[in-house]
Amino acid sequence: MLREAASGELLYVSDLDAYQVDVFSFPAGKNVGVLHGFKAPEGLCVDKRGDVYVLDNRAHDILEYPHGGDRPIRTIKEPGQEVLACSIDPLTGDLAVTSNPVTTDGPGVIAIYRKANGAPHYYIDRAMTPITFCSYDNKGDLFIDGWTKKTAKVIFHELHKGGSAFTKVWLNHYIEGPGGIQRYGNNMVIGDLDRGIVFEFAISGDAGKIVKSTPLYGAVNTFGFAIQGDSIISETVNTYRGVDFWNYPKGRKPIKTILGFDWPVGIALSPSR
Repeated sequence: MLREAASGELLYVSDLDAYQVDVFSFPAGKNVGVLHGFKAPEGLCVDKRGDVYVLDNRAHDILEYPHGGDRPIRTIKEPGQEVLACSIDPLTGDLAVTSNPVTTDGPGVIAIYRKANGAPHYYIDRAMTPITFCSYDNKGDLFIDGWTKKTAKVIFHELHKGGSAFTKVWLNHYIEGPGGIQRYGNNMVIGDLDRGIVFEFAISGDAGKIVKSTPLYGAVNTFGFAIQGDSIISETVNTYRGVDFWNYPKGRKPIKTILGFDWPVGIALSPSR
């Protein structure tokens, strides 16, 4: 990792087929380092300190790296579980991880580590197989998306802060495939997995009302994306495999591209210290 990495804002990109996580300066997009040693790095999330959590799906590991550091400071085991996505509660520091069974088509599971430590508490969503992505909002409520078990339709659920069971959130706009989720101000942004578009919803009670739709030309999947100010960054797996930057919420044609990936999937921004 370059020495300059520790002092600036960083963009982390998990490259699944290269078994590594690439690190870039943000917004310049200069490569400043690479994290190695993974079996299948997928989801990424960042805490208030700027520490980055990398989900190594095939190893069933959650690894925490300091901002700009190239060695993990700890590893959390999730044996026998698929770890696909994660999110940090901005109020408590709790770590939520989608932790779906590998060997069955059973219900989706979220593991929540209080203050990102100790043994997790598991929350089961029996309507969802699997849970694909998750994100806390700015009030500490946790949102998840995934497929219904029988009809393979997209559903969006919420676990209220302090609650014990998921409740359904009725979205007023159709989503074809359950993509990444990210809080943006008071709203939640949800990616459409198969169409290269993200939708911003205002959530009130058990309803989500669409506020904006942002087409990301060139993006086929929206597994991982990050929004910072007037920029949105997402992986692009189309005629090339890269990471693109678009204006947010306008979207459409990308304004910057980073190339050189085998299969980019996870995106996270770590603030400067």
